Amino acid sequence: MAATKEIQTAEAEAAADDTSATIADGKVTLNRGRDVAAKHVAEPANSPRRSVAAGKIVNPEKKPGRSPKAAIVLKKLNSPKGATIEILMGVTNWQAHSIRGFLSAVVRKKLGMNLVSDIGKDGVRRYRIDEAASTSK
Repeated sequence: MAATKEIQTAEAEAAADDTSATIADGKVTLNRGRDVAAKHVAEPANSPRRSVAAGKIVNPEKKPGRSPKAAIVLKKLNSPKGATIEILMGVTNWQAHSIRGFLSAVVRKKLGMNLVSDIGKDGVRRYRIDEAASTSK
């Protein structure tokens, strides 16, 4: 339907300028020597959509879940020893400030978990999720 409007628009331009239009390979060519690319034809509502930037097929009906990296971080934080920033940086390839932001915004605020920060005998700060303690809001 959108391609039809494109063709009608090109034909109307051609009629107004006393030029003719030809259609070949999805392009409308006016005899003035100008090429007008055909607009993207609308996809049916039930077809998966393509992400323009990433070129990936996205299914609009599928709800996004927690990312695998977030699940890895939560698994490490649930261990009895917890995890250091360096360990979390190694498994996720995130930078330190991104790890700290995830811990603050997602783990503490969004998920409402009690995140405990301890400094061990070796002087390294370790983060862990304490299930026994309750969060105060």
